Amino acid sequence: INLKADNAKLQQRAQGIVSEIARVDADSAAGCLLRAGGSVKIAALLASGVETPEGASRLLANCNQNFRQALEIARAGL
Repeated sequence: INLKADNAKLQQRAQGIVSEIARVDADSAAGCLLRAGGSVKIAALLASGVETPEGASRLLANCNQNFRQALEIARAGL
């Protein structure tokens, strides 16, 4: 999911991806994408409980860019 939503079509696609991964509604996904600067990975982590884009970036870095592992940690609230 190395997608950066930088046009309308990709924004819609990214919104659907974030919504599905994080199990949130479309409006929440759109808000997280906005906060994440269009990064689907960061937005999905935000929607899953990480408080800030910086925190989501740190979490990904701490997980060696393993998104699945970062998502599990975010969902667990750790």
